[in-house]
Amino acid sequence: MTYPDGTEIQVGDFVLMDGRMTPGTVYELIESSEQMERCRVDMPGILVDAIPDGLVFLPSASLRDDPIVFVSRTRARSIS
Repeated sequence: MTYPDGTEIQVGDFVLMDGRMTPGTVYELIESSEQMERCRVDMPGILVDAIPDGLVFLPSASLRDDPIVFVSRTRARSIS
């Protein structure tokens, strides 16, 4: 799954949703049938840990009409 600009959505990304009104962090990408079954959803999408709503499921089809906006990505720290 990608943002409107083509950047790949990744777990941990800080995003804005609901017309840029609600901040959150991408919690999980749900793409496979196994993931959909485990999360008890019937379509692919993403889980966002939204402030103040908690975990919110956004079906991938809904992202075309109300896209989430990428804000920043946490860089993985390397262990030296």
